[in-house]
Amino acid sequence: MFSAAFWKDAIERAVKSFAGALAAWLATAGTGLLAVDWPTGLSLAGFAAVASVLTSITSAPFGTPSTASVIRPPQGAGLRARDNAGVALDGQRP
Repeated sequence: MFSAAFWKDAIERAVKSFAGALAAWLATAGTGLLAVDWPTGLSLAGFAAVASVLTSITSAPFGTPSTASVIRPPQGAGLRARDNAGVALDGQRP
């Protein structure tokens, strides 16, 4: 869980959660871009990012090693788990 690949994956998910929550909040605010209550929106998006990191941490023991995912690739499906750099986690060459 404390590998660089895990944290890179977790941070990427948190940034996406932050952006998605902020975009959803802006879309539902119903006012102009300059008239919205930015502290509230940023607080909401920040909470979504923190929740994403906590979800990644709690998923670590169950999913593919070195990733923040709780889902493992199906056995025998010809899929190989890869880290964020595209390197196979089983150590074999592509």
